[in-house]
Amino acid sequence: MPLKIMLLGGSPQQIIAIKKAKELGFITILCDYLPDNPGQYVADKFYQTSTTDKYEVLEVAKSESIDGILSYASDPAAPIAAFVANELGLPGNPYKSVEILGYKDLFRRYLTENGFQSPISYMVENYDDCLTNAEKLSFPLMVKPVDSAGSKGVTKVGSMEGLQRAFDYAMAYSKSCKIIMETYIVQEHKHMISGDCFVIGGKIVFWGFLNGHKCLKVNPFVPTGTSYPLDDYQDRIDEVKNQIQRLISDLDIEFGGFNIEVIISKEGKINIIELGPRNGGNMIPDFLYRLSGFDMIEASIKCALGLPYDYRIKVGYGTEDDTYMAACVLHASQSGVFQGVDLSLIKDEVREVFLYSQKGDVIELGNLTHYTLGIIFLEFASKTDMHRIVDHLHDYVRINIK
Repeated sequence: MPLKIMLLGGSPQQIIAIKKAKELGFITILCDYLPDNPGQYVADKFYQTSTTDKYEVLEVAKSESIDGILSYASDPAAPIAAFVANELGLPGNPYKSVEILGYKDLFRRYLTENGFQSPISYMVENYDDCLTNAEKLSFPLMVKPVDSAGSKGVTKVGSMEGLQRAFDYAMAYSKSCKIIMETYIVQEHKHMISGDCFVIGGKIVFWGFLNGHKCLKVNPFVPTGTSYPLDDYQDRIDEVKNQIQRLISDLDIEFGGFNIEVIISKEGKINIIELGPRNGGNMIPDFLYRLSGFDMIEASIKCALGLPYDYRIKVGYGTEDDTYMAACVLHASQSGVFQGVDLSLIKDEVREVFLYSQKGDVIELGNLTHYTLGIIFLEFASKTDMHRIVDHLHDYVRINIK
């Protein structure tokens, strides 16, 4: 009898994990609260169940007698996967540790209490406390939901005048109705360190460091893509690796993909902004597979089932091999009817296009500042070309919405 794996989330970016599990010969059980999620048409069995309700997911897991559970590329569902795994004695990481990594307030507190560099921060649940704590911090400061992903609800605030709006915006994206206020870090270099790493047996066996680019036109904190190779940080990488491995070890993490965001301040201090307890979104694992040969999607599935993953790394990966590639996000910044994407200005650089929306689809932003239409993989002749295009992608890509 094939092993059963439960996957939490059936969004367009999560379908790749469902397909991979099926290719590997496993039975796929999907949970997603959205009735129109596309993953249900790929999975062997679908339950319309919220992936953030740990007791509902646990009941489904028991009824299906699953052999493993995975939250692929989803922050909110990662603690649920750990909870279910711990309850049923399945392969998994400690629930409390995954909670710490998954919630910004818990993570900042843990970093501070355990000797890691971290911005000064305060968790607040109402605007009066927000005002009080703002007086303890110097502007500019960051206001964020403690439990959102993809930079949703994040604002840089320059003065008291912008605080109310930032507070309301963050609250709109926090299911727990909690936000975090923290000091703004001035970066040493233009790009933050982004990407994924993978843990097997408590040790990080794969490092997928990438440059993290932001969408300057839509929102300076919205990821617009990642690029390779990592630049500017070569003299600090060993120290960054040591700190991340110490965090993994201290939290008794056993396995899995982890999404990295690290900022090195202008004072040279290493700040681990995020170590998300799941694979990165925006097709980062797929992009890294093309670069390195390390299949984090397969590794995630097999480890969740307690199976070994026999990995190989491409010769030349991580060295100066004249490879300049990027995975870029196509954002819609207005509502309307999607007509298509014009990539003619970068046609020589485009290698693959993955569209989640089709011509004629209605795009409704609502409270969102952006809407992800798809991902494109690009290859460049030089590092200069790569940064010129990725940092100003909106100048080279035409999103047609009427």
